[in-house]
Amino acid sequence: MQHPVYPLSHVLPVASPGCVWVSGISSWEAAFPWQVITIVLAIIVISALLPRLTSYLARLERCRLARLPEPYQENVLGETETSAVSSGCCSAPEAEELKSKLAAFAGDYQVTASQILSSVDQMKLVTETASQAITAFDYVQRAADVIGALGEKLTQQVEETTSSTRRAREALVQTLALTERVCLDTDNTYREMSSLEEAVRKVDGILTSIGEISRQTRLLALNASIEAARAGQHGRGFAVVADEVKKLSLQTEKAVGETGRILTDVKNKVKQMEQSVQTGQRGVNLAVQAIDEIRTELHGLEQQVEIMSQSVWTAHREIREYFGRLKAAGQQIKRSFASIQAVAEMLTNVAQIVQANAGSFTLVKPKSLSMEESGFNGDEQVHKVLESLLVLAREPRLKELKPELHGPVLRRWMAERPEVEAVYSNRRDGTFIFSEPPAALANARIRPWWQKAIAGENYVSPEYISAITRLPCRTVSVPLRDNTGEIVGTLAADMVVGRIT
Repeated sequence: MQHPVYPLSHVLPVASPGCVWVSGISSWEAAFPWQVITIVLAIIVISALLPRLTSYLARLERCRLARLPEPYQENVLGETETSAVSSGCCSAPEAEELKSKLAAFAGDYQVTASQILSSVDQMKLVTETASQAITAFDYVQRAADVIGALGEKLTQQVEETTSSTRRAREALVQTLALTERVCLDTDNTYREMSSLEEAVRKVDGILTSIGEISRQTRLLALNASIEAARAGQHGRGFAVVADEVKKLSLQTEKAVGETGRILTDVKNKVKQMEQSVQTGQRGVNLAVQAIDEIRTELHGLEQQVEIMSQSVWTAHREIREYFGRLKAAGQQIKRSFASIQAVAEMLTNVAQIVQANAGSFTLVKPKSLSMEESGFNGDEQVHKVLESLLVLAREPRLKELKPELHGPVLRRWMAERPEVEAVYSNRRDGTFIFSEPPAALANARIRPWWQKAIAGENYVSPEYISAITRLPCRTVSVPLRDNTGEIVGTLAADMVVGRIT
């Protein structure tokens, strides 16, 4: 895995892919750079001392080999004499002891150099994630602007709907008032028609009386004519009067008959009008009832629209406030991103310095047995581990990317191989499925072994100093495929390739 343990991890936060920092950025931004700067300064100081330590160790080595006294006027740090330099010469045991200590220190320093490089890789991942977060935030900001515009438009439409509903209700109220007036006029007309019908009935009664009088008058005229005929010459004038009375009676009877027919027509017309008025009155009453119901429904609709308008306005206000906070958080993210970039550049520069010093620190490099001396064939052993990993990658249980399935298989495989110090599996997104021992790295996307294996290649890393055993180590990785042959992850192991003598 190349240095799975990171002492600096407490100051190098690891972000999973796609995360967006919205809360707690201010405190992290304030603390994170200063913690890193403190460690960076310490590393720079150590790096500055290494050339002096290297030079001093070389002089001790020459002293031990030549067994010649060699005075040392300066100590390692340029101060006065140390306990390793006594009375102008250095003894061989003291030189060996100091060399052993410096060798251990050099090994730790090389591990630290590797860890700094790993931290730089992590910072690159953090920077990449922060860049993705900013890009995502810009997209969210544009969406927020669209949502805000839609919210304003919706609020405006709701207000217009409320106004239209109010005007419609007012118009219905006016229509209802007019309809009620028509209903009242219809009632008055119906009452007038009833009065007219009663008057016609009375006139009809009067005509009936007049007809009866006319008949009686005609009888009287007939009686008068009879009496005039009896009277002879003396009753002739009376006969003329009787005849005129008879004619008048006949005319009266005729007029009464015609008037009766007219009154009958009037009564029929009045009844028809009365029926029409009653029908119209029922229709007007139904219209009044319907309009009143519509008015009630419109009033309820107006109240609902008003409630909806308040809800829309409240939601729009909350959305606007939320996006205001989101905008402030985005600005904070961008400021934090600038700090992250600055720290990443600083760590990169320091890593280059440390790497250069570690590469030149040859005299204190841990001594390993040669392949011939130890009987250890490194290339053959690496090849065996690689072949074993390829066989392991075909294990059916590993095709399911579940930690509970990977754990037992990988632990048993590691227990059977003492040269393997770590084994781990990863998904296509770089996250760990299982790691033994647990990896401090949250995502392996930036690691060459993952990049090569996920691309379908079998990978063997250059030799490096293990952060676990402080021994020379190499990482071997292979693709992990499903039943269809598609690459779904990676399988890797760290193996020791030498031992300190």
